[in-house]
Amino acid sequence: MSNKSLEAFYDRIRSDPELEALASSALGDGPEAIVVLGLLHGFEFTEEELVLAMSHRELLRDCELSDEDIDLVAGGVCNSFEYSREKNRAV
Repeated sequence: MSNKSLEAFYDRIRSDPELEALASSALGDGPEAIVVLGLLHGFEFTEEELVLAMSHRELLRDCELSDEDIDLVAGGVCNSFEYSREKNRAV
């Protein structure tokens, strides 16, 4: 997120259970409802900024490594069979 107000709103939601519940409910009504909720709490951002930030967060969440992946990387283990199978699949 590049919008400081949107980042601050997100941080506030994470630290305030009541606001988090309101945001979860508003999310069902679409991005405009979140923008309005933000305005009501002193945070100004656009629907476009919100949608972009949400899609970026979704992409990051999809790219997270599992605990097993981290263990393999941290331990320096490479399953050559899996690696070659994945490499051949990409070709």
